Order: sequence, then structure tokens, then C-alpha cells
Amino acid sequence: MKGLAHESKLFAEDGKDIKVRSQPYEYYLVGGEKVDFIHVSIRLLAGRSADQKRMLSLHTQSKLKRLNLERASITVEVIDMDSQSYVKEG
Repeated sequence: MKGLAHESKLFAEDGKDIKVRSQPYEYYLVGGEKVDFIHVSIRLLAGRSADQKRMLSLHTQSKLKRLNLERASITVEVIDMDSQSYVKEG
């Protein structure tokens, strides 16, 4: 995922501002069924255009589809973070 984000050219060249986390779920339903899924939440500090965010979503989904996961639901969302309320330590 980090490489995919870096490919988008929406992040600093050194990639230091890209963080990737994965969270498995034991209990879930997709459309009322236990169907495999991948949901990607991309959080960006505000400032990218709607077109840039849409391109990032589509690029991410396209790359994930190449995994050929049969019957897997693949969703992507891009969320703007408020830079005035975002804090970070470490």
C-alpha cells in the first residue's frame, strides 16, 4: 500500500508522510453475508482537489483488483483530515 500511495505523486517524495496499517476482522458481514472484503481508508491532510482524491481512490481500487480475490468486496474512501485539529507525537 505504501508503494501504491507513493505512485500517486500526492505525497512527499521521501514517503515519510505515508503510514500504512492493517486491521483484520473476525466478525463481519457484507450485504448480509460473510464475504471477504478489503476496505481502504485513506486519510489526507486537506488540500487535494476532488479530482486528485478520486484518482487516488480509483488507482487504489484498480491495484487491489489485480489480487484476483474471488467474490471479495473492495471499497476505498478518501477522508480529509483537519490540519488545525490534527496532532502528532513521535
